[in-house]
Amino acid sequence: YLQWKKEEGLAAPEIPWLWLNSPLLRPGHNQSETKKKLAGWIARYAPRIPLTTGVRRSDVCHVEHPDVHSTRKDFAGCHNRVSARFGFSLLQSEESVMNSAPILSVDTRLLLIQGDEDQICPPAFAFEFFGKAKCHSKTLVYVKGARHEIFRESVRASFFAAARCWFVDM
Repeated sequence: YLQWKKEEGLAAPEIPWLWLNSPLLRPGHNQSETKKKLAGWIARYAPRIPLTTGVRRSDVCHVEHPDVHSTRKDFAGCHNRVSARFGFSLLQSEESVMNSAPILSVDTRLLLIQGDEDQICPPAFAFEFFGKAKCHSKTLVYVKGARHEIFRESVRASFFAAARCWFVDM
């Protein structure tokens, strides 16, 4: 995550381009206050303890599509569990991540790809980040019928086409 504080006069380093795909802009979304406070305590005293995020396989992608690899083995250790230290660090960086959008260089090329059914990283947060970014060249691709891992969805062709066009245009 980009962690700069505008009020301290720090400028974002010159990043020529930035591609965000279903970015975790608000990791505290849908997490209880008790769980967030407990994560801080556990992170301090037992940082390697795994915590559940509450994310289910069906939150990641539409598992009913036969051409999408979504077996239980594929999902093991992915999205649904994090170490207490990592989870707490995500929660701590939440404000600075969103605050980094307006201090990106105007010369940074931004590509943000978001699925319209993503409840892990809901579209509203992507729209907020995109709106705050002052980049002169910024693109938001909103993929209809996609959840969090767009590249695992049956509509992934539109995701790949948008990314390909954006990179070719660089």
